[in-house]
Amino acid sequence: MKSIFRFLLAIILLASVSCKKYLDETPNKKLAIPRTVKDVQALLDINSLTQNGIGITDLGTDDYYLIGSDLSSKTFTVQNSYKWEKDIFQGSPSSDWINCYQQIYTCNIVLEALDKLERTPFNEVEWNYARGHALFCRAIYLHNLQEAFGNPYKPLSASTDLGIPLRLTASLEENIKRATVKQTFEQIISDLNTAKDLLPTAIDMQHRNRPSKAAAFALLARVYLIMQDYDKANLNADSCLAIYNTLFDYSSRSWPATGRPFPTPPNELSEIIYTFVQINFGVFINLNTQVDSLLYGSYSNDDLRKIAFFPTTATKKYFRGQYAGLSNSFCGLATDEVYLIRAETFARKGNASAAADDLNALLSKRWKAGLYVPYQPNNANEALQRILTERRKELLFRGIRWSDLRRLNQEAQFAKELKRFVPPDTIKLSPNNPRYIYPIPTNEVQLSGIAQNPR
Repeated sequence: MKSIFRFLLAIILLASVSCKKYLDETPNKKLAIPRTVKDVQALLDINSLTQNGIGITDLGTDDYYLIGSDLSSKTFTVQNSYKWEKDIFQGSPSSDWINCYQQIYTCNIVLEALDKLERTPFNEVEWNYARGHALFCRAIYLHNLQEAFGNPYKPLSASTDLGIPLRLTASLEENIKRATVKQTFEQIISDLNTAKDLLPTAIDMQHRNRPSKAAAFALLARVYLIMQDYDKANLNADSCLAIYNTLFDYSSRSWPATGRPFPTPPNELSEIIYTFVQINFGVFINLNTQVDSLLYGSYSNDDLRKIAFFPTTATKKYFRGQYAGLSNSFCGLATDEVYLIRAETFARKGNASAAADDLNALLSKRWKAGLYVPYQPNNANEALQRILTERRKELLFRGIRWSDLRRLNQEAQFAKELKRFVPPDTIKLSPNNPRYIYPIPTNEVQLSGIAQNPR
């Protein structure tokens, strides 16, 4: 891992010189170090910083199925994740694990470089932004790792359950053990709270892979929702929407029968707060990956998501509604998720009317023009159930369902047993099963001595 990180840093620095021309020329470019705030920002603007969200968690969800050769032709990581096997990686490294820690390492390099660069009246705006950018990115990668390799957040045991190793310096010699789940979430929240005070309020509409204050609030809302701290999730969702609350009106667009339906580049899609995409395992952009039939059938014929997310002519109903607009699955932050977070937290706080208002604001932008009938719940619990149903339908294949299953399985009324039919067997994953936590790659356990997840 140390050699990988050193190689990564050399590549990043060389790329910054040759492509961005931000770093000064040196006799040996491998020894180039960030010397100015522009140098630091160049490291953060390397495209890979928004191209490596965790991908394996979606592989274990109940939103899709693969049969026959569609499954057997996939990599062993995909097949093992699909079947919730004990050994996912079969002794091989995990691209999810490596890529996330590579990006965290880059963020730490930036933060340490900024500590050595004086903040002056002349560079204060750029210095603040670079620091906020690095902290935000470190937080989102720690969050991704925690939702795959750390124990689910359980309020009563978070202080003893194991989370992930928290690498907070650029030192390659430091032997880091696993933090607790509580410590992991505290670090993510600390990074985001500091970032939100440094980042600009306005979203850069042409570069939505650059974070903003709204993005920090949105990610805080997501994190607090996972923690089941519904008051703080509500507060941060509200703060995000106070800055940016645009929803894309699906009735304003003609949807093609096949192909990718959303604008390319994705900067044209007004809902996006922060662009972030998953590592691509060739599953969720694959025409042979079929969406769960009950899930597909739950969309009303007047619900434009039914034709926006799925092809109307193909026999196999595969998902095509990536907000990334490209060949990768979007797992970033968008206003639709934030509305759903605020709606859910209102319902959990007993405010059925406010919950319905947020849900109706979203769904009215998803229905055929003039056909949506506003939802009026009888009580808060009924509203909650409807909101969770719509949450699954709206946020399909965004790296969110796995976290929702881990969270909702802790509530008896929402706990769900997952099933796969892999002939001749039916495989089951019970609620709160240890296999809701991915194993740490064997090579990492052997090199660092960190505790493995029991499966």
